[in-house]
Amino acid sequence: MSGMAPAQEPGRQQQNADGSSVDQLDFLDLLYAVPVGDLAMRVSGAELGRVSAADWSALAVILATIVFSWIGLHKDRAAMDDKTHRRGPIGKLPFFGMQFPQFLDQIAIIGAYFAMGLFLKLPTGQDPAVRQPAEGWLTGLLLVIFGLYLVWDLFDMCLAWPSLTNKPPGPWFEPAWRGALVTTGFLVIAGILFAVTLGVHPQPVALNVILCVFLYAYRVAQDKLGNCAYGG
Repeated sequence: MSGMAPAQEPGRQQQNADGSSVDQLDFLDLLYAVPVGDLAMRVSGAELGRVSAADWSALAVILATIVFSWIGLHKDRAAMDDKTHRRGPIGKLPFFGMQFPQFLDQIAIIGAYFAMGLFLKLPTGQDPAVRQPAEGWLTGLLLVIFGLYLVWDLFDMCLAWPSLTNKPPGPWFEPAWRGALVTTGFLVIAGILFAVTLGVHPQPVALNVILCVFLYAYRVAQDKLGNCAYGG
């Protein structure tokens, strides 16, 4: 994925001494903090000595999903040339057009990250029973998330080449198209992982290690082949 963020207005960007822009926090960055904060509260309220290796590894998968996505958000910003895409700042976001549903899709993605944390059950003093996590919930949510990633990529392609105008596609269309292809491939793999998990019921820690590698490989693929490879 591809993380979506409105382009910063030139007057609001900070500059380093060498002229390069400094990343700025915006509304979507604040939303990313919500599922991370929820996870922190869950860990702080748990009896850490009774947290299983399966729970720790599931927590690692959730954090990897969120953190890699947040890094992807900023890498996508850095890869975009503001003159070639058709996303404006939130203050100029039109309610009619492709940018608004893409923005809503990004919020849905962050909501899915929050849902991943809700499914993580850590032992507490009020809940003494230690339950092993179900094998399917994490891979199922990842499948949903990658589906939302693909929807985001398709909106990005439409923004690069609106079908209702006579404007030619901008240079951003090619990386947007490549990003959608990368996401489609990993969506298929996510579906296979979900099906195998339901059928085989693998050992949770081993499964979660595989999922962390899978998430990292997706970001590397977007770096080398997809939407973050633009200009590189």
